[in-house]
Amino acid sequence: MSIANTQADPYRLEYIGAHEAGHMFAIENSLDSSCSSSNTIMAGYKIGYFAVLSCDNDAARDASGYPVPDFALGISDPAATYVRNAPFSWCSWGVTIQPINDFGGVVDLTLNAPAGWPGPLNWAVPAGNSISAQVQPSAAEVGTYGLTLVGQSGGLQHSAAVTCSIVDYSVTADPIERTIKSGGSAVYQLTINKENGFPYGFWVQLGNLWDGVTVTFDPQTVLNNSAATTMTVTTSKNLPAGRYPIMVDVQSYGLAHRYVTVVLIVETR
Repeated sequence: MSIANTQADPYRLEYIGAHEAGHMFAIENSLDSSCSSSNTIMAGYKIGYFAVLSCDNDAARDASGYPVPDFALGISDPAATYVRNAPFSWCSWGVTIQPINDFGGVVDLTLNAPAGWPGPLNWAVPAGNSISAQVQPSAAEVGTYGLTLVGQSGGLQHSAAVTCSIVDYSVTADPIERTIKSGGSAVYQLTINKENGFPYGFWVQLGNLWDGVTVTFDPQTVLNNSAATTMTVTTSKNLPAGRYPIMVDVQSYGLAHRYVTVVLIVETR
């Protein structure tokens, strides 16, 4: 028996010879294991050409028939979220350079972002390594942006689609101003307005407080499925008459702070 290549396909191997029915033969391709195969002769003695192996995968090959080294971009999570104007928030994607056919080069990774975003953003990533590709588009408007990560090494180039959702929130109070007698109390409703599906919860605290004034929030921790809290202001009987601005700080996991100021007008009894 002998093994030969056909003229039409240099990667298609056939055997020439005679074998008894039921005999198993196998061929392993040392250039590309994905092309290895085996076959069984099903009936009688067969003499002639019988195809047993064909390299039909998409791998590019050099002049010697070896698969050309290549790479793929592995993205751990293509959807990222950035809290607008938050100093410790980024749109971040985990990127791994996945080697193919013993690729051992360094990939120049670039984020193609809209005009006005920080840039250019480039990272040099060796084969088999992972990085966190980050961008902080502080000047961009709220919205969800489709972006492209492009990896290039020599003549090889691959890309991956990712998204950056820019979210934000604001706080309003109702009413903004209340008038009470000293020793009395006032109630304000604080509403948190989420933009573009803001996904995080909130913590409410005071930015300032006057002597003789006590403030409580119900609830103080505002979870993701809620967007309101009740603020109760209680005053002492000795609080002088006057106008008392009270600033409320609504923060989200330390990522961002948004403020609203209410006014308490106190009259003497």
